[in-house]
Amino acid sequence: MERDELIRQRAYELWEAGGRSHGRDGYYWAFAKQQIDAEQAVLDGKVEEDADLRAAEARRRKAKSEAA
Repeated sequence: MERDELIRQRAYELWEAGGRSHGRDGYYWAFAKQQIDAEQAVLDGKVEEDADLRAAEARRRKAKSEAA
């Protein structure tokens, strides 16, 4: 399914869950976009990749401080 369609559907679900308040379409679109992008990052393995980079940086800093 196309990304914009996924965002549209999610925004609609969020809008319904939020009490169908009018004038908040931008808020629900942005919130839905954030959720879809985060879910896609997990599926693409980017979240794990970022965690691996942070762990490697932490190990590097620890080794540097132990060597000093």
